Amino acid sequence: MGSMSRKMKRREPNTKEQRRQAQLAAQAEVLAKELNHKIDKDIYKAEVNALYKMTVITNWVPHNEWGFGKGRLQKFQDRMAYLCACIRTPDCGISVEGLNQALKDETGYDTIWSLNNRRYDENTEVVEK
Repeated sequence: MGSMSRKMKRREPNTKEQRRQAQLAAQAEVLAKELNHKIDKDIYKAEVNALYKMTVITNWVPHNEWGFGKGRLQKFQDRMAYLCACIRTPDCGISVEGLNQALKDETGYDTIWSLNNRRYDENTEVVEK
């Protein structure tokens, strides 16, 4: 048993170069963790920023086009929040692809085709291709 415990022990570097390499590897590991944390933070900030912008836009359109007031906008936003939470839950059975297919089947409107076949001119007006 004594020899097995010796084999399982981590070997300490025995030369100056090996110690330097071990030190550099440890520093690289710390830097990688810090970098991953920063990347995760930056991704989160970008997601929150995109969500904020899309929330404002998705509330502005029904208000501006159809006169939705505070009550209907809140109901609309609550339903959007429910769908977003549900889409993130695998057991829910709802997916973006499924919603798009339902829109296509029920209305003939294909969101993906529509997005791919529009371009924006310099005045930010939507122009059909």
